[in-house]
Amino acid sequence: ALQARLHQGDGGLFLWLVNPTHKPQQTSFALAPGFGAVKATASLWPEKAAAPAGSTLTVPARDAVVLQLG
Repeated sequence: ALQARLHQGDGGLFLWLVNPTHKPQQTSFALAPGFGAVKATASLWPEKAAAPAGSTLTVPARDAVVLQLG
């Protein structure tokens, strides 16, 4: 039910997790080995969403989580 997008630009690598549903969704994430040892270094939206790769996080209903990866 979630949509995941990676964005890489001048500011670094970012993971967007978008939840268009009417219910909170729990998820975990892992990137392909080609990205190297990547982990969430900061949560840009909301502030306290940061979770290490492989751990569970919740994306609120009709909302998003944006993580800076490093």
